[in-house]
Amino acid sequence: MTDIDRGSRGRRALAAVAALAAVQAGVVSRPQVYAAGMTRGQVRAEVRARRWHRVSSQVLAVHTGELAGAALLWSAVLEAGPRALLDGSSSLIAGGLEHFTERSVRVSVPKGTRVRRARGVNIRETRRWSLDDAHPTGIPRTRNLVATIEPRCGRSPTSRRHCW
Repeated sequence: MTDIDRGSRGRRALAAVAALAAVQAGVVSRPQVYAAGMTRGQVRAEVRARRWHRVSSQVLAVHTGELAGAALLWSAVLEAGPRALLDGSSSLIAGGLEHFTERSVRVSVPKGTRVRRARGVNIRETRRWSLDDAHPTGIPRTRNLVATIEPRCGRSPTSRRHCW
C-alpha cells in the first residue's frame, strides 16, 4: 500500500468521524471512531496535536472547547455504552425542558451491563429497561412519559413498591 492510499483512507475516516460528530454535538465514542476506520495511532495524533480532546475513557470531543448542553448529554450516553438512554430530568432536558438545571446527567442501562463510571454521570442499572421506552429520534433517551414517572420511583423504600 502506498502513502497516497493510506492518506486518502485516513481522510475518508476523518470525514466520517466529522460527519458523526456533527450529529452528536461534537463528541464521538472510541468504538465509533475505530469503526469509521481510524487507528488508535491516528486518534492519539489528533489528541496530541490538540485538535481533539479526551472527555472520558470512551469519549472524545473533536474540538478543543468546553462541553456544554447537548455535548454533555451525548458524552454521558456514549460513555455509558451502546444501550444507554438518558433518563429522568436529563431526558426531559434533551427533549426541550427549559429553566431547569441538574448537577449530574442521569443515564439508564439494562441490568447486568458492564458500567463505566464517569464524573458527572449518574448511571443506573434497571431491570425494566426496554427499547420500547426510547424516544425514536435524536439523542438516545427515554420517552417523556417514562422520564417523568421514573424519578418518583425509588426515593423511599415504600415508594418502590408502587413503581411500574
